[in-house]
Amino acid sequence: SNGVVNLCPDKAEVFLEAYRVLKPGGWLQLADIANGRPVSEEARRQIDLWTG
Repeated sequence: SNGVVNLCPDKAEVFLEAYRVLKPGGWLQLADIANGRPVSEEARRQIDLWTG
């Protein structure tokens, strides 16, 4: 789910669980948004930008 790792207090547990459920040779793909600049109020109101 988009952004869920960020909301989890125990990041190590998240990745241990991902490792547990992946098939042997399986892949885990992550993406994050980080542009280093404040997000404008207009962009914050456009929920489609954040939820894909």
